[in-house]
Amino acid sequence: MKIKIISSLLLLMPLICEAHQQSFGVKKIHFQMDVELSAVFTSKTVYNYSYSSYSLDNVYYSPSSYHMRLIGPTIDIMAGARCTKYFFFGGGIGYHTLITNYQGLRDFNHYMPIFGNIKCYFPVNINFLPYYELSLGGFVGFTETAKDAYGNKYEQKLENGLFFRTGFGVDIKRINIGIGYELLHNTVNYQSNNEHIGFLKLGYRFF
Repeated sequence: MKIKIISSLLLLMPLICEAHQQSFGVKKIHFQMDVELSAVFTSKTVYNYSYSSYSLDNVYYSPSSYHMRLIGPTIDIMAGARCTKYFFFGGGIGYHTLITNYQGLRDFNHYMPIFGNIKCYFPVNINFLPYYELSLGGFVGFTETAKDAYGNKYEQKLENGLFFRTGFGVDIKRINIGIGYELLHNTVNYQSNNEHIGFLKLGYRFF
């Protein structure tokens, strides 16, 4: 339900832009292009269950867990239309990396998000523009070769899925600084998986 509401808002944004143009007397839509670099970070506890003993009637499982940290760099390129000084509507594509650090071993997961983006600006003056942003789309995961604890190579892939990102930031002249939350959602072996990720970003506006 939430995804349908967000999708509807994305589709309605051009009409909102046109209404604001008429309200504020703006006759020209300004093209805007941003390039953003981010540091993403998350951590989670993973639980494994394996049997410790069994009888004819029952199997007893012993739970084990480990804490896993994921960090990584990202780059996103966004382009679209600035409708008045209050709204930006556009789309973007990126290349993101999640580095898993577990017991001294590192795995790299790479994925490419493709998304629509909305920014709502709250201008203080022409050079200081706080904003709220919302991005919704999908991501494509890449297959890569990794190594296990014994040095054996194997292939792994982050499965394709839904990409969602939201956050707050500020444009200081052409420099963009922001912080927010990112969600990756996919389904593997009929199980729903969510990655909850925080990010810090630094960007530059070319137009």
